[in-house]
Amino acid sequence: MDLRQIGRAVAAHKLAAILGLTAAVAFAFLAYVRVSPFGDPMLSYRKQSLWSSAITIQLTQQGFPEGRVIEQTDRRGALVQLAPLYARLANTSQVKERMRKLGPVPGKASVVPVIDENRSSLPLIQISSLTASDVTAVERVRRQAEAFIQYIAQQQAANHVRPANRVLLRVVNGPTTPVVVVPRKITLPVVVFLSMLVVTGGLILALENMQTRGRKPAEPEGEVRAPLEALKLPAEEEPEVQTRPVRPEPVAASQVAGVQAAGKTGRPGPVRTLRGESGHDAS
Repeated sequence: MDLRQIGRAVAAHKLAAILGLTAAVAFAFLAYVRVSPFGDPMLSYRKQSLWSSAITIQLTQQGFPEGRVIEQTDRRGALVQLAPLYARLANTSQVKERMRKLGPVPGKASVVPVIDENRSSLPLIQISSLTASDVTAVERVRRQAEAFIQYIAQQQAANHVRPANRVLLRVVNGPTTPVVVVPRKITLPVVVFLSMLVVTGGLILALENMQTRGRKPAEPEGEVRAPLEALKLPAEEEPEVQTRPVRPEPVAASQVAGVQAAGKTGRPGPVRTLRGESGHDAS
């Protein structure tokens, strides 16, 4: 079946085509948006885009050791070695429990030690959030950084760590502007829409086939079937007889006299011939 036949089938079943297209749009919309008549909000996306914001925390000590060149011990090396450990501590249940005291904890976060371009470790850790909105992304990363700093300070005070030996956590960057890291997908609505169009097309073709079987095949356009009488061979034509007027030939007087005598006596009379002036017999 070519495109012309498909176009004629769709034109012949406009109602089915319109209903199928409407159903395809409606189902695709419902696959993309969740409708809650009594909810707040009433419309919400089924698949959310994910936002992220980041904050960077430095591991340091009192007195700004980064500004000194000569030290009795390698304090910077010790802080670098503590960065992976602190990255794990920042995402523990104790820190999340402190966050829950201020309200629900949206989304999730990851904490990793920072490495520079030369693949060298630094005394820095980075907290990155992953939530369904830009506002919650910033809120999550800020609350987690504050809860982690308070947790470390509380543990140092509870264990009587001298101020000179304490590791101080300072925010050096962030929270950054939230960005979309996982866009909202439209794969499912597109698949639903195309599937409904295929079903509608199949229904239209089925209706067209049913109608085609129900009616007699149409005669090809431009072809006229001749009646049976016209198929008989023509009979042989008889020659036309033409009638021409016949002029009576002149009859001689002697012949007329002989005919009259024969009529009286019953016998034919003598036939006299007359000679003309030229000496020939008269006709």
